[in-house]
Amino acid sequence: MFDNVTYIQKLRDWHEINVDQVIQLLDKIGIQPGWNILDAGAGLGLLTDEFLSRVGETGSLTLLEPSATFKEILQSIANEKAQVNFYQNSMSDEYPSIFDSKLGLYDVIYTRLVLHHVADARAAIKNLSRFLKPGGLLV
Repeated sequence: MFDNVTYIQKLRDWHEINVDQVIQLLDKIGIQPGWNILDAGAGLGLLTDEFLSRVGETGSLTLLEPSATFKEILQSIANEKAQVNFYQNSMSDEYPSIFDSKLGLYDVIYTRLVLHHVADARAAIKNLSRFLKPGGLLV
């Protein structure tokens, strides 16, 4: 495994190389103002501004990340942006009761390049799906 500095730089490099493809994917999803998005496995939060530009002032973004490596970065983003919440939790673990109010809340749950890091991808998908609105998308 990489040290944290190397790992963070690799994530930034990946983002820079692939951001156009990600934007094309988000365009196809058709995110609308007022939507609520859960970025599950938010990493460095590199898509935060892109998501917020699409949901507008009436939407929201929740950053979910299990890694302590990114906690300070993501908490800082959440502290600076009123529409952003951050939770440190694994996708395959049971969620704390604070998440009860978020069941059926999200229009989109974004998990790109995440599920291969999860020990039990089926459990993660099952847990995440509970948070989708009817007709919501798990990407």
